[in-house]
Amino acid sequence: MADNNATETIKGAMDQAKGKIKETVGSVTGNDDLAEEGRAQKTAGGATREAGMERMRQERAQAEKEESRDEDVF
Repeated sequence: MADNNATETIKGAMDQAKGKIKETVGSVTGNDDLAEEGRAQKTAGGATREAGMERMRQERAQAEKEESRDEDVF
């Protein structure tokens, strides 16, 4: 499960970067449609990255909780 979350986090970061490039190229060339597409992709990529990171934090917290519970048994 953690691999999926890491992959999602990386994909989101990549989409953010691609969006920033599109936004910059669109702004420099005066292509408002490309700039807007870039902003949208950057925003969506950020949301995807954050969602993946949050799931990784939740999994880590759950694993720590289970580890603590296991230590209490022994």
